[in-house]
Amino acid sequence: LTILSLIFVVVGVTYQTSASMSPGIVYDSATKKPLSSASVRLVRVDQNKMLEARITGADGRYGLLVEPGKYKLKVVAAGYAEYISADFEVTKPTLVGIDTSLTKLA
Repeated sequence: LTILSLIFVVVGVTYQTSASMSPGIVYDSATKKPLSSASVRLVRVDQNKMLEARITGADGRYGLLVEPGKYKLKVVAAGYAEYISADFEVTKPTLVGIDTSLTKLA
């Protein structure tokens, strides 16, 4: 059982550090500083249904593991205008993270 657990840990580390998989960052468009506690929602376009949501960490980072399909992201943070991405297509399971700048509300 210990060897099996070690195999899962090694495979997980390799999977998460693949060059094609990196987290996205949500940041302030003016200051370029990361925004913590922003809400990032993954919406499946063909169903107009939210599939997952993440809250950014103190460093503004987030990641969403996504299956093949067509999606968009909706990002909101207190005091900022909502961001809605253009539709994008995922052709194989991957970690999606799109760097996103939010504009402060006046």
